[in-house]
Amino acid sequence: MKKLTLILAGALLLGLAGCAAKETAAPEPANKLEAIMQAGKLTVCTSPDYAPYEFMDISAKEGEQVVGADMELAKYIAEGLGVELEIKSMDFDTCLEAVTSGTVDLGISGFSWKEDRAQAALLAGPYCLTSADHQGCLLVRKDADIKTPEDLAGKKLAAQSGSLQHEYMTKNAPDSEQQTITSLADGVMMLNEGKIDALCISEVTGTQYIKNYDNLMLAELRFATEDGYYVLIGKEEQALFDAVQPLVEKAESEGLYEEWLATATEKAGTLGIDMD
Repeated sequence: MKKLTLILAGALLLGLAGCAAKETAAPEPANKLEAIMQAGKLTVCTSPDYAPYEFMDISAKEGEQVVGADMELAKYIAEGLGVELEIKSMDFDTCLEAVTSGTVDLGISGFSWKEDRAQAALLAGPYCLTSADHQGCLLVRKDADIKTPEDLAGKKLAAQSGSLQHEYMTKNAPDSEQQTITSLADGVMMLNEGKIDALCISEVTGTQYIKNYDNLMLAELRFATEDGYYVLIGKEEQALFDAVQPLVEKAESEGLYEEWLATATEKAGTLGIDMD
């Protein structure tokens, strides 16, 4: 009888412990922001082939190798939310899908405003408004003679899938032979080997590449204007947008992003970034 009493008492204690555990368990997060706060981590995707905004520094210790002005913004947002930052590298054109599917919390990778992005996601920003990088251009070999849109007829052009430059190429160079690439490094290699005549690219990023390739230059032709960049957030994640937008605005209005961009540009130059 005494043994039976002990067994019953033990079962009762286990039952009470189970109830207590259920009572103290954290409630299911109502949205992405709550999930981030509960996990203590912000996950950001980027395509690290767009110096000085996001690029690889293989000399840094593991976990800190993706650097650049956009990554400083990501750190700033994480700090503002009081959580740790995790960077996930992926192709540029898959970042939007990762955000909309909820695989990551934010997308930060030099995203300009585009209609399809605005329809698929919330766009926090703009930032980088003071940068000189508000023109797209063409990276070409030094023997190229491309000065006007007409000069592009019959030329082999390439642009990164999903980028503003790709949109320009398809709309403004209809008589050219066009190719889509997944990374700018692939495009530079193709250009350097003579497989294409020009690579559609942003001016600041193009400037970084020509520092490493003596036979390449920026063509005189300029196109399209960019009204800053934006952080991608899931379309239904208004609470997260409301938390991120003020941080992006502050980083821009206080000149923080401009400082990060200057530092990242200098770092990219000292690294000599071989992006081939």
